[in-house]
This record gives sequence, C-alpha cells and structure tokens, in this order.
Amino acid sequence: MSLFCLLFLFLLYTYFAAMGFLLGSFFLSLFFFFVALGTFAVVLEMAELHIIGDLTFGEGFDGKKCFCMFEIVTGDCWDVVEGRTTGCTHIMESGADNSVSWCFPIDVHFTLNAVEGWPKISLQVWAVDRYGRKELAGYGVAFVPPPCDKEQEVRVETWRPCFWSPNPFVRLYTSLREAVIGGGPVLCDTAMIHTNDERFKLRTISSGTVYLQLSVLSRGIEKLGIRCA
Repeated sequence: MSLFCLLFLFLLYTYFAAMGFLLGSFFLSLFFFFVALGTFAVVLEMAELHIIGDLTFGEGFDGKKCFCMFEIVTGDCWDVVEGRTTGCTHIMESGADNSVSWCFPIDVHFTLNAVEGWPKISLQVWAVDRYGRKELAGYGVAFVPPPCDKEQEVRVETWRPCFWSPNPFVRLYTSLREAVIGGGPVLCDTAMIHTNDERFKLRTISSGTVYLQLSVLSRGIEKLGIRCA
C-alpha cells in the first residue's frame, strides 16, 4: 500500500474520531490492525540465506606480498541481518609454491523476498613491496554458489587494466616506468568490477586466482523457486 493511501486513511480516521463517529473509528482501527498483521506476516515469511566460510588463498601473483579486499554485493530485495559484507585480509607473503594464504573468515546472514540480485563477491588483490607501496594485483568477481549441504570451493580468476597506445615508443616508456616506479592503471569506479557494464571498453590482462571455501545455507528459499542440492 502506498504512503499516500495510508496518509489518507489516517486523516479519515482522525476526522471520524473528531466528529464522534465511534463506529467508523472502530472499523478503521480494525482495518489498520489487519494491515499491520499482514505486514508482520510477510516479514515472518521472508527467506533467509547464510554465507559461512573463508577467503582461503590466492596464487599466481608473482610471488609478492599481497592482501585482498572483498565486498558482497546484492540487489535491492536483500537485507543484511547480521555480519559484515566488506572486509580486508592481512598482508601475507607468498610461499614456495607462489601462493598467498589468508584464511580470512566470512559470515553473513541475509533475508530476501526475491532471488533477483543474487549475491556476488567482488575482490581486489593488492601487492605490497618492501617500501610499503601498494599496487594493484588484480580484480575479480564471482557469484555466491546456490545453497548446498556441503562446503563448496569458489575459484575467482582475476584481471587488471593495462595501458595501451598505438605508438610503440609510448608503450615501451610506460612499461619501463611501471617496472621501475610502479603504479599501473586502476579503476576510478570499483563498481565496474561487479557490474561489467563498461568492461568492454577496457584493455585488461589476466592475473592470479583467488580461492574461497563457502558453506551456503538457506531457510524458506524453496518458495522463491530455488531448489537446494
């Protein structure tokens, strides 16, 4: 029901009360009671989704010290009940197998009334040199897997923007500058990581891979058309 309809009914109720028409006031009170009861019932019937796990490790980031920032992005039909949808791991150094172990916990509880805007995990991996300077190692995004009765592995392939010019001397100069000074191109709007609306305009190169271990649990989601495995 729209806000204007509720405002009109409230004014009508006030008018009846002021004029002493107790019977009209009584019926309007019953109407508001049933509207509130219906709203409460709808809230009780909302489905729930729990995402529990960790951002486990990354590999293929050139043996550098790295940390990873994440964000769980959802649509307008989703609400966070408990937990954090953003986070940042600690800085870890690559091991002998060229992997970076983070094991950063993820624990979020959502309510939803439609599956539109299913959660995505947006990632930013940053490398840190011995002087404390950071540079982009990769962006990545992946959908949260559907509910299942066992833990699932999510593999996120990352990429990063690269500079390109039709002039070979400009490309050579830029490559040398990035190798010596660092500071490659980054996104001005990080929403492009998970929206993909403007990705076709970018020149990118592949980077490393990030692995997550997630347990996705649901309650009452079957009525929205999702069948749990």
